[in-house]
Order: sequence, then structure tokens, then C-alpha cells
Amino acid sequence: AKALVGIGFAGFLTIWTTTRDLLGPRQKPLAALLLSVSLFVYIGFEVSQMIYQGALRLSFARQIGSGRDLATVLREHDDKIKKYQSKWVLAWYLSLVLTVIPGFTGGGILIYAFLWRVFH
Repeated sequence: AKALVGIGFAGFLTIWTTTRDLLGPRQKPLAALLLSVSLFVYIGFEVSQMIYQGALRLSFARQIGSGRDLATVLREHDDKIKKYQSKWVLAWYLSLVLTVIPGFTGGGILIYAFLWRVFH
């Protein structure tokens, strides 16, 4: 899925490069803004997820290295994951909406401008 999103952003930038001169004075900044919002939200979510998962793994490794009972450490780690899971689902949903809608809208502006210029 992450590769698909990366390909989507690469495709958007490719289309942007070939169509930006065809865009009107309102379309160009709007498409750029929408792409920027989409990209910023996506990167922000991925970086925060990376930090969160790294912190969880580091905490787990420290607990295992402390000599505590492994079953207790595993149970506490599982409880910690469950505690934050619903918050991450909400964050994922919000980032999905704030990535997809602006991204597709910005792409739609580019495609519309391109097709309008080709057929008019």
C-alpha cells in the first residue's frame, strides 16, 4: 500500500510537470496546495507511526533485557498496544481522508485542465 501511495505521488508530480503550464491562474496554486496538504499529512502520519512503533520496540527490548518474567513483559506490552490502538485507528482514518481527498482533487484538477486544453 505504501508503494502504491508513493507511485501515486510520483505520478502526480509527473503530471504536474507536464501540465502546470496549461493550468489557469487559480488552478495552479490550488493543485499545488492540495498536493502539498496530501503529501504533508501522509508523511506526517508515516513519521509519527515510525516514531511510535520504534518507541514501543525500544521499551519492549528494555523490558526483556531487565530480567523480568517474559510472560509478564509480553502481557504488559500487549496491554500497551491495545491502549493506543483505537487512537491510531482514528489517526489513520483522519490521515487517510486528508491524504486521499486533496490528492485526488489535485489530480483531478490537473487531468481536467489537460483534457480541456487538448479538446478545446
